[in-house]
Amino acid sequence: VMRTRSISDYSSRKQLLREVTEGMESGSWLAICFIPVTESNVEAINSILSFVLLRRVIHKDFRLWLVVDDMSAIPARTAQNCFKLRAHDNINDGVYEAALEVAQTIKDEYVQAGRGKTDLEV
Repeated sequence: VMRTRSISDYSSRKQLLREVTEGMESGSWLAICFIPVTESNVEAINSILSFVLLRRVIHKDFRLWLVVDDMSAIPARTAQNCFKLRAHDNINDGVYEAALEVAQTIKDEYVQAGRGKTDLEV
């Protein structure tokens, strides 16, 4: 199951983390768009990354994409945590390629919607 959300779809950080938890338990794929990147969005990204990195049990099929429109607005520490998640991922190549295609589609839709250039981080 692939779910695509905008950060504005969530009424609270608790609701956001609940959906991430459900994904980690069920093995679903979740893409969350943080456009535009604001200080509040960076805090939300950090919360998600900390939450996932501290989780002991995550379904082997769980995938998370964090889509932003300005990578330069993402602090280095946040980006490093994104790479930690990627480094721990033992996903097989076929699934990884499919995931990249999904992520590219999400980026393309935002560009076509006139929201500007986007960059993807997992």
